[in-house]
Amino acid sequence: MQSAAEKLDGYLQNTAFRTPEIQLVHNVDVATHSDPASIRLALKQQLYQPVRWVDSIKFMSEQGVNRFVECGPGKVLIGLNKRIVKEAEHFTFYDTETLNKVMEQLND
Repeated sequence: MQSAAEKLDGYLQNTAFRTPEIQLVHNVDVATHSDPASIRLALKQQLYQPVRWVDSIKFMSEQGVNRFVECGPGKVLIGLNKRIVKEAEHFTFYDTETLNKVMEQLND
């Protein structure tokens, strides 16, 4: 995967990144990054580093995140998240109809 990461890095270096308007937690190091160079590095490392999903969800919960939304078919990550942070709200959507339902719930 290291060679794939190097190839990806070439694309990332030629891609314009703006400073994020919200914090984005990278699950490779369970940290937030705001400068484009750090974001590129974290994206590259995700190809060959373990995913620290549990640590990432716990970190977000400790930072005050209490709503988690999963996009796509299935509910694997939401199921895992419910076991990690039981007190949080969990939502999932997979099409326009379910997205609209989640948006209504989030706006309540």
